Amino acid sequence: RLDLVTEVVAADRPLDEALPWWLHDARACRIDRVDDDLWVRLVDVPRALAARGYGPGEPVVLEVRDPVLPENSGSYRVGPDGAAPCAEPGQLVLDADVLGALYLGDVLVSTLAAANRVQVRDEAAVERADRLFASVRPPWCGTPF
Repeated sequence: RLDLVTEVVAADRPLDEALPWWLHDARACRIDRVDDDLWVRLVDVPRALAARGYGPGEPVVLEVRDPVLPENSGSYRVGPDGAAPCAEPGQLVLDADVLGALYLGDVLVSTLAAANRVQVRDEAAVERADRLFASVRPPWCGTPF
């Protein structure tokens, strides 16, 4: 038996796909392009935060700034039991676009804090937020739009 296939192209696949592990030699798998197809802009922050699930840990207070939709601006207590608006000052301060990335679970709060995209008022809140917003699998959308 002779296999004449020399190359298989699998376009638009998730980054965490098991493809390399299906091969006899995982080094034969090459990623030559990564595109981002999924962006989120939360238009109703209280409702979106309340609808999302969170990991284990102590709650954190996020202060969201949203100049486009000012009604989203404010503080939100986020914990394993859910999220709700609160009157407490934020331990972490972030803009709405950063919250969109966190919402999907694709990036750690600590990464965004290191990139100066999250203002840290309480250092302990960073690690807690990493656990709360963690995702077992990175988000992926196989349908471009």
